[in-house]
Amino acid sequence: MSAIRSAVSGRTYLSSQIAGVVVDDLLNRSPRGIKAAASLLTPREREVLQLLAEGHTSREIGRRLEISARTVDTHRRRIMKKLQLRTLAGLVKFAVREGLTSPD
Repeated sequence: MSAIRSAVSGRTYLSSQIAGVVVDDLLNRSPRGIKAAASLLTPREREVLQLLAEGHTSREIGRRLEISARTVDTHRRRIMKKLQLRTLAGLVKFAVREGLTSPD
């Protein structure tokens, strides 16, 4: 009866069993499935992300990793696409949250 009343009034009804599953899922995942996306990053992309988050330029990263600045930019674009991020600030926040760099 509770489910019918909820549906009639335009609300969502969840049984106690389903509500528990939903709450557990929400507590154990990060926003927008970022943890799942992070697992898609290659070791090189993680390396580039760390250096970007530390404030290095594409040219500096390229010299350090012995790749071109254009390749660094390609890695950055792929990382942003995989993580569904649009700004460098978003990348930095992600890197700090994942422990790839510190906020200092």
